Amino acid sequence: MIDDLDDVDELVRQWLADAATHRVHRSAGLLAGVLGDPDGLTFTVGFVDRVIRPDDPAVAAAALRDLARRPPRFVPSYL
Repeated sequence: MIDDLDDVDELVRQWLADAATHRVHRSAGLLAGVLGDPDGLTFTVGFVDRVIRPDDPAVAAAALRDLARRPPRFVPSYL
């Protein structure tokens, strides 16, 4: 049980040390980068709602063309 802030501090340090021993999956790194970008969340939500979700390929293509004009800085150009 955690009784005080020192215990919390120690637990968090243990978690961080453990996490540092694990390799970050590439897709998780990309997602973290996109969401860390100031425009990343807006882009990601727009991509899902306007490109992935529509049934009409023409609507999705138009939305993708619009979103591609302002991609988050983190997204590699080939994506």
